[in-house]
Amino acid sequence: MQCAHKISCVSWNSYHKHVLASSDYEGTVSLWDVGAAVRTRALQEHDKRAWSVHFNRADVRLLASGGDDARVKLWALNQERSVATLEAKFNVCCVRFN
Repeated sequence: MQCAHKISCVSWNSYHKHVLASSDYEGTVSLWDVGAAVRTRALQEHDKRAWSVHFNRADVRLLASGGDDARVKLWALNQERSVATLEAKFNVCCVRFN
């Protein structure tokens, strides 16, 4: 698998073991099919570096990302765009579902 930009974080999907999400320094959140060694989707809504990405373990179709644009994005893998955006006052260095 090849990336065009520096990777900041990765998260494995706990149910679909061949699916990996990554965030990068250009603000892109990517979904990868590790078995086929290809990027399957590029989610580009962060305006600055995306620092963190995390799959929800209870609902493996949900993914969160956070970045230097002071936003947390919630993604549903069956949607083309993010389903929610949380605005913070400062950059978001880490996201995790509880």
